[in-house]
Amino acid sequence: VVGCTTASPGSLLEAGDPLLDAALKQAFEDTWDGVEPVLDPSGEKPVSWPDAKEQGGWIYRCWDSAGNEFTKVVPWPEGDYDSIDQGPKLDAGNCALIGTYHSHTGSKTGHPDNDGTPNEKPSDADEILADNDGLPGIIIHGHPNDPGSYGLTPYGPSAPSDGCPPDGDDD
Repeated sequence: VVGCTTASPGSLLEAGDPLLDAALKQAFEDTWDGVEPVLDPSGEKPVSWPDAKEQGGWIYRCWDSAGNEFTKVVPWPEGDYDSIDQGPKLDAGNCALIGTYHSHTGSKTGHPDNDGTPNEKPSDADEILADNDGLPGIIIHGHPNDPGSYGLTPYGPSAPSDGCPPDGDDD
């Protein structure tokens, strides 16, 4: 099949695609843009960031008329603090849907500002949706109060469930 591409969760990140890298970093920035924390009673320690918004989107592998391969990212509508709805899929015959990405709000496990959620891991709902869609995904996690905390966690099935023959042939 011309234009057939399979993707594993890790392979979405291994390619080092500049467009995908930029989209992931932008989603992280947009998650925290203009967000002010709610402070504890002492007024010193942030305890939550209710105005943070999950960001996410679809990841496509596309081909131009000369057969050159490129990545296309289609963002979803902005979510809320702990959820996001998938937006409409791209309707283009020269592109194959190969994955998703979305941000988690909050610090990673073990960080003093962590809200008790393992934000660096996919939720049960994330895993179920990935399995139902048959697509690998990427969790974007971290917190602006912890500059070294930005990270990416791949998850989900090993390949898209449609668009490619089971044996991986591409002819």
